[in-house]
Amino acid sequence: MDFLVNHEKITSAKVLLDTTCEQSAELDLVLPDYYPDIFRILKCSFSPAVISQSINGGRFSFELAVKIKILYCSAENKKVNCIEQKQSFTKTLDLSADATNPEVYLCPRTDYINCRVQNQRRLDIRGCVSTKVKIVGEEPCELLIGAAGANIQLLREQFSVLTKRLNYSKRITISEEIELSEQKPDIESFVKAVADIELGERNIISGKMVVKGDAKAYILYNTSDDACDTLKFSLPFSNILDIDGIDESFKTLVDIDSPVIELIAKNNSQREYTCEISFNVSVRALKFKDEFLVLDAYSTCYECESETAQVNLELCPVEKSIRLETTGTLKSDDAKITEVVDADAKCHNVQYRTSGGRTLIFGSIDISLIARDSDSSPIYLENTLSFERELDEESSDICGIDISSRIISTDFAIKSSECVDITAVADIRAVVHKSLSNNTIKNIKIGGEKKLQNKNCALKLYRCEEDESVWEIAKRFNTTPSSIISENELDEKDKLPLGMILIPITE
Repeated sequence: MDFLVNHEKITSAKVLLDTTCEQSAELDLVLPDYYPDIFRILKCSFSPAVISQSINGGRFSFELAVKIKILYCSAENKKVNCIEQKQSFTKTLDLSADATNPEVYLCPRTDYINCRVQNQRRLDIRGCVSTKVKIVGEEPCELLIGAAGANIQLLREQFSVLTKRLNYSKRITISEEIELSEQKPDIESFVKAVADIELGERNIISGKMVVKGDAKAYILYNTSDDACDTLKFSLPFSNILDIDGIDESFKTLVDIDSPVIELIAKNNSQREYTCEISFNVSVRALKFKDEFLVLDAYSTCYECESETAQVNLELCPVEKSIRLETTGTLKSDDAKITEVVDADAKCHNVQYRTSGGRTLIFGSIDISLIARDSDSSPIYLENTLSFERELDEESSDICGIDISSRIISTDFAIKSSECVDITAVADIRAVVHKSLSNNTIKNIKIGGEKKLQNKNCALKLYRCEEDESVWEIAKRFNTTPSSIISENELDEKDKLPLGMILIPITE
């Protein structure tokens, strides 16, 4: 008796780590001698960013840099004074198993921050940042896709199965020499420096991916006459990523984390600077293949033993984008607003939940502005706007959603001397991961050379009940589905009719 089975290797996702790490950040800050005394704190903030990561055996480590920024005004001038300090932390976590081709997802955020003035030269800063850490590894699996011989009958269904996964990460640094135009006043000190990465063209060549885009920088700075001015510029970039094994047959997902911007004066100049913008690029490349997996099996001639397995099939992820526009009002109760120096917005704590078959994206947008009152003194206003939007995606088979968000634009409108409207436009990107749980046949064993006795008749009558399938009846009577379909002149797509049908008994 010749009997052959055919298997296909697939990969399934295995979560190795899914946790949240908290890190306290504390600073006893004494102002340097060249900074003016503190009269009033405008804003104290944390900006956490992951600058490196590594996996060594069963341990995962990452370095977190927290930029502590204080905006304040003094009695000596009308400037928006800014002082920054940076703290670095290293975290090491144990994985549940050794990581094979790991995919790492890190999302740092500020939980809270408190700033207390000890005296005119000293600040006590306490706060906490947390980092959402999720690491998914690869687990190989063999599934039965076919068998031949021994009059074997197979119930098969087509699925799109993941056959290969590639993960890649690289830190990119863009460096450019910046010189102020003649129309711009000298830079005395920086108040704000942020960058946004706009990803453009992506091309895949065998073993490589070319990514292009623009790093857009926004600088707010003090001038010598206590005023503020802005500087905006864009730095194009093109980078080749060496991803071994990638080609155009892969589905690719490209993520870029929050960029870090550094401005370094050249020879103590107030007009020439070196600008460095660095960010991580992460690529997930997935290759899927349509295969007919075996869900059930039996032989019409021999005893047959099937080894079943519960398999979670990872489906092709779906990318969704939500364009969110929200407007909020900032009101000054104590001072009259005569000028808006800067308007800002940040997405905060964007999450998802499923409810009643719906998928909801929710979170908040923090809006703020730096303004001047009738005495030209700086004032700071802020507010938090909550939002909730429905994602156009069924929630039944969702196993996770990776969410990233960025503010595209921020505009303001002065409504009165007390009120300013801030309009923020955000782009929320959601990568929806889906899985399908199925009982499949992992292997088939034919029991010996002895044939089943099935020759006491050539034809049987059977009364069909509701919702019975041809496969169930054929397996019960040890015959083939095709013979029942042929004998009763059935369409393979039709359901069985209620009532009597003929069951031909085949060898």
